[in-house]
Amino acid sequence: MLLTCTSIAFAQDRTVTGTVYDPDDEPLIGVSITVPGAATTAITDIDGKFSIKLPAKETVVQFAYIGYDTQKIKVAPGQTTVNVVMKENATTLNETVVIGYGTQKKSKPHRRRCLCGR
Repeated sequence: MLLTCTSIAFAQDRTVTGTVYDPDDEPLIGVSITVPGAATTAITDIDGKFSIKLPAKETVVQFAYIGYDTQKIKVAPGQTTVNVVMKENATTLNETVVIGYGTQKKSKPHRRRCLCGR
């Protein structure tokens, strides 16, 4: 009886796999995937694919990526595949301004003056 209870408890853990896309249906590399309340994490590969172990009592997987809204996706019991399309965060994209024009001349190094009376 003890062996039966133990195997049922372990059977509830599952591996969730899927792919993360941008709004143009391109796979996103390096999306952070976590299970809130658990120490389980994963990152998408070059094809946007991921695999994460979902603990028995957890039902939410969180997806985060710079420039996109963090999304929490509820995973139904028995569901093992989750495909996500990230939504752009327009306010984050507008906060960074890079200026890449202009010129600068190389200056000569300053000579030290001898204060010894010479």
